[in-house]
Amino acid sequence: MYAKSIVGLAIITSVFYALGGAVASSSAATKSATRPKNAAKFNWRTQFSEILAEDPTVQGELCRQLAADMPASQVPEAIDTLNLSTNQVAKVLEIDLAMRWGQDYPERVATWARAHLPDDVNSQHLYFYIVMFWAQKDFPTARAWVEGMPHGGSKAAATLALATQAANQSRGKLAVTLAEGLPPGADRDNLISYCVQKWARTDCGDAVTWTRGLQNKAQSQKIINSVVCDISVTDPRQGLKIAINDMAAGIEQDIAVDQAVRFWAAADPKSAAAWARALKIGHLSNVAVAALPVSAMNTSVTK
Repeated sequence: MYAKSIVGLAIITSVFYALGGAVASSSAATKSATRPKNAAKFNWRTQFSEILAEDPTVQGELCRQLAADMPASQVPEAIDTLNLSTNQVAKVLEIDLAMRWGQDYPERVATWARAHLPDDVNSQHLYFYIVMFWAQKDFPTARAWVEGMPHGGSKAAATLALATQAANQSRGKLAVTLAEGLPPGADRDNLISYCVQKWARTDCGDAVTWTRGLQNKAQSQKIINSVVCDISVTDPRQGLKIAINDMAAGIEQDIAVDQAVRFWAAADPKSAAAWARALKIGHLSNVAVAALPVSAMNTSVTK
């Protein structure tokens, strides 16, 4: 029941990773903040009727523009009116307006959505968007509200946003715990990997220890690989330690060692060269030395 209802979770996840984990304001919401409208002269009903007569391929963009242009004082009434319609374009505008409204009043809109919207792809996108903003501003309140939601796709989408913000706010263990509560699948695995990467930036030891304990060893190796790739950018010595001690022998370990040595050599060629030359672990010793640039290879360890 839970997994089947998450019709939009894969789409939400792909959008999130495409944005690099950022809370992205829509272009419509941005425009609305910089272009106030005269509420007395603005007639959203007339404009919406004109949208219905347009080519279906442009109706979505026109709805976003209307949502951006609508005076804030008219938004609640418009949402309630559109909610009574069965027209699909009306539903698009309803969600666009709710997203805009939810940036300023996330709890109010989330409560409205729970009372008025079915658990479908539109509501899931809305919950994800609202909770991303809400948890950024007031994580404890957002968390309590999401935990009180009934099980279903909308709760999964909200939990996805909550876990993401927990990771972004250095709440690594909590982020992973929230992500684990999602239905099994690639979306959950990708989110857990993201959360562990964030966790490792503040507490690498605990993050790696947790990952070692996963029963799914393929998933464990994939996450450790992502942690090594991420942490090696700023701490290549730590990345190499994890790669050597926790990654299974093979091409992925070779690549991780190669990249970490390259990062290290770019910042401190002498230390990287000394470490690579001193490494005595069979094949990995050759990988480490081969990753050194010519300038580091010519560096004398006795200087």
